[in-house]
Amino acid sequence: MDRDGSPLVDAIVYAVERVDSNLELGEFLLKCYIMEQARSAGLPPDNIPDEFVELVWQNVLTLEVSTAKAAAFEKAIHKAANGDFCAAGRLIREHIKSGAEAEKYIPIGIKKSKQATEFGRRGSETSKRQGAENRQRVLDAAKDILSRRTRPPSSNRDWARLIAKEPGFAETPLAENTISAHLGKLKKAKLLD
Repeated sequence: MDRDGSPLVDAIVYAVERVDSNLELGEFLLKCYIMEQARSAGLPPDNIPDEFVELVWQNVLTLEVSTAKAAAFEKAIHKAANGDFCAAGRLIREHIKSGAEAEKYIPIGIKKSKQATEFGRRGSETSKRQGAENRQRVLDAAKDILSRRTRPPSSNRDWARLIAKEPGFAETPLAENTISAHLGKLKKAKLLD
């Protein structure tokens, strides 16, 4: 049952908030449904013919809904039409209150989802920026080592050991395997031979 502003929905929501007895709520649900059907048929709600009430009651017993949201309403109205007003009242109360709880938390969920997306994007941007900065540090250190040596180290592992010992890496150390990974990317991009 959607809160679409229809008189039936408004009346039931109002009653759920103010009627404590499930029995009274179930009776009220059936009366409201009959009045809504009368209004839809163009009949005055204060003078509904008994034949019309009987027809609505018969239709309620064969009522079929096509959405999961309306299933609780259908079950409640069936219970009321069969005279089980306590069960009808309990079902409609639970349905309305569970919908209210869900509606209360929907904005929070949307906000958290947007925050997670934003934090993920920012985290990704930060990681990319830090990776680029570290690659540049590795490249600068490798060029400095090459300027002091006649022969380059034979493997990325040897390069990584030498770079890790460079003065710029003592303050903010990088693990040798991270340095080695950056060396591989630099060689792949042909920035270092």
